[in-house]
Amino acid sequence: MLMHALILILGLALPGDDEHIEDLVSRVSFRQVEMRNAEERAVYATLSRADLWRDAFRIVEKQVGRFPDGLNIEADFEYDGPELAKAAGKGAQGRIRFNLKRLALHRRQMDENER
Repeated sequence: MLMHALILILGLALPGDDEHIEDLVSRVSFRQVEMRNAEERAVYATLSRADLWRDAFRIVEKQVGRFPDGLNIEADFEYDGPELAKAAGKGAQGRIRFNLKRLALHRRQMDENER
């Protein structure tokens, strides 16, 4: 009987978590960016994949707790600092700034090392 109750509770909880994650993924928006080469296009294609955002949200939520409902994240590729990316957030607003130039260079170096 206890096992049936646990299965029922887990079965009811999981779809809600999936819905929450899907809602988060649907609220990520990307600013338009001019891509100058194949590496930049590849980086953009990778970082805009919904399946990777879905996995990232799940991993982060396991480590630090649930993101707020209604969270909106704006991603851009215009960051020009020394890091590959910077992120900030307050309440239900988040922003991730990717350094497209550095990420493309990093990707190029990885591709060269694989050859």
